Formats: sequence, structure tokens, C-alpha cells
Amino acid sequence: MAELYVKPGNKERGWNDPPQFSYGLQTQTGGPKRTPLTKRVAAPQDGSPRVAASETSGPPPMGPPPPSSNAPRLLPVGSSPAHSVEPMGFPAFESEALIEDVLRPLEQALEDCRGHTRKQVCDDIGRRLALLQEQWTGGKLSTPVKKRMALLVQVLSPQSFQAISGMQQMTSTARSWLTT
Repeated sequence: MAELYVKPGNKERGWNDPPQFSYGLQTQTGGPKRTPLTKRVAAPQDGSPRVAASETSGPPPMGPPPPSSNAPRLLPVGSSPAHSVEPMGFPAFESEALIEDVLRPLEQALEDCRGHTRKQVCDDIGRRLALLQEQWTGGKLSTPVKKRMALLVQVLSPQSFQAISGMQQMTSTARSWLTT
């Protein structure tokens, strides 16, 4: 049967020449025709979305799960004038209030480390904190970086270092002041 699909070609082919297949014969003996998957479904014309019968026959759709009780909170209650929630689930913050809430614990941690850390290292961290404050007040940091720094400070407070090590996926804008 396989001999039918090989075209008669050069009888003097080399030992490593591949066989020449006749693909036309293979498609003639194929099974039932399949419909091509290149057709698009037309959009509804009346403006109301149609729901398929298979979607309505199941249980009713449920909303998002309730928030976890062990999820880290960004700020203590009452410390932020937030009234709305942004798409990522972070409350909206005032920039000036947040910079103080972020820098104060970081500077306190630096002061706590000054007794048992080399002076050069502490001075370098102090310069990086000053650069962080300069970029923050200058508007050079993106909102996700600001929010992650606020979250980092919240996790740093109870010294949960495993949670901190999982948060090291900062954007490239944090590279100039973030220590590694």
C-alpha cells in the first residue's frame, strides 16, 4: 500500500535521497471531510448579549471569593484617606502621606542596624533612601512601585522575612535605590 504513495522518480537516486510522496493520493482516500475552523461568529445585532443554553442550565454564577483573613493589609485602619479601591485591590493613597509611612520604618530599621553593621554599608543605604525619597517626590516612581514599597514596609514591620523575599519582583524603576 505504501508503494502507491511513492512517485516514480529518478531510478538512479543516491542511497540517502528521500522518497518523493504523492500527497494527492493520500487526501483522496481520507475519511470524512472536516469543516474548516476559519469561520467567525457574528455579533448580536439587538445589543443585548445572548446566553447559550449550556451556560444557563448549570448552577448560578457566584461572585468572587471572600477576602482571606490572613492576607496582608497595606495600612492600619484610619491612617489613609482612601475612599475608593483601584483595580489591583490596593486603596488609593495620598502621595505625601504614603512617602512618610514608607520612609519612617525604613529609616528606623537603618538606625537599628547601625550598631552592628559597617558604617560604609549604613551610609550607602542612607543614600539609597534619600534617592528613593527624591524620586518619589519628583514623580519618577510608578504607582505599582509605590504600592509595593508600602506593602514591603507593612510586611517588614512584623519581620516576616519569608514574605519579604517573595516580594523582590520590583520593576526596573526601583533598580537605582533598591539594594540586592
